[in-house]
Amino acid sequence: MIPVTVWREVVEEGFETIKNAEKTLERDIESRIEKEMDYVSLATVLVGVRRSGKTTLALRLVKKRNACYINFEDERLLSATLQDLTSLSKLIEGYDIVVLDEIQNIEGWPKWLRRMIDKRRQKFIVTGSNASLLRGEYASSLTGRKKTFVVYPFSYKEVKKHFSLSLEDYIQTGGFPEVLLKKDKELAKEYADDILYRDIAMRHKVREINDLRKMYFHILNNPGIIVSKKRLSAITSLSSPTIRKFLSYMEESFSILTCKKYSRSAYEIMTQPQKVYPVDNGFVSEKTNGRGLLLESVVYQTLSRIGVEAFYLREKHYEVDFVVNSKGIQVTYSLTGENARRELRPLKKLGGLLIAMYGYEYIDERDVEIVSAEEFLLNPEQFLENLKL
Repeated sequence: MIPVTVWREVVEEGFETIKNAEKTLERDIESRIEKEMDYVSLATVLVGVRRSGKTTLALRLVKKRNACYINFEDERLLSATLQDLTSLSKLIEGYDIVVLDEIQNIEGWPKWLRRMIDKRRQKFIVTGSNASLLRGEYASSLTGRKKTFVVYPFSYKEVKKHFSLSLEDYIQTGGFPEVLLKKDKELAKEYADDILYRDIAMRHKVREINDLRKMYFHILNNPGIIVSKKRLSAITSLSSPTIRKFLSYMEESFSILTCKKYSRSAYEIMTQPQKVYPVDNGFVSEKTNGRGLLLESVVYQTLSRIGVEAFYLREKHYEVDFVVNSKGIQVTYSLTGENARRELRPLKKLGGLLIAMYGYEYIDERDVEIVSAEEFLLNPEQFLENLKL
């Protein structure tokens, strides 16, 4: 049992944590979440990759309200159980909003939270770094009582607002808040290791740590890789079922984004190999070649961030990076007279958009909209709307 005195200390220290949120950077998703929080008897759930800014966002949302904050990763609370939450219930009475940071490790917490929501006119913000928060006991216990938001690292649009960083630098550095604030990309590598061991290996009790590590960093360092069980079996000693299982663990940790193959057959969509991208380019080794792949990765991260479902298309004679509602999106680092024909040919069949970092202004194509990567990443919704994607 956690002593009541410890709970009091944690709650008291939380007030200072909330106060410090005044100095943090605004996120684009903030205003949308605040509107949803106006509903009575609703838990606001913030999920996403570790260190993406979920806690800071939660604190910003409550900084001007009668709120308290509990960090369940505080070492004093690591042994907390469902019974301990009963003690906490008394201490959080009277607050309009309660932030429960990384509570998912306490077994049975969803039913406790449902009781709190139904019993009191309190609002809760729950944060977590694992997709298990989106299903299972949690999903069934809080049906109709929650609104979930996925929090990503800073988008390029947010970076332009808060930092003096070029797109060229962003596609290599990524958008993790602390990486940008401290100008230290090595932090992102530490995050990747932390996720590997805490959110994947320890959480799922993985024994094949070395093979898991090889697979994980092979995927992170190859943005847009089509996950071939045969290829991954060659660099590890893992079986196909284990590879599939490990891939699902990585996706649960929000450290990777998967992209299914485009097909009119639902069976083929489910069974064909997926493309995989890191959730943030900060995870990608600086030794990785191919800035075109880094740009492609950022475009897919952007589509995922705004909730657009995209597929990849690979046919015998051509490929399309992304297909959205049957329209194509092609991404190239530099558009030249030599590669323009190859990049444009599949889009003439599908219609769509070609995004380029350089050279876009020199190619005139009547049937395909060609835009700069900078313009697209600063306002993706507008370009997708123009194409009716």
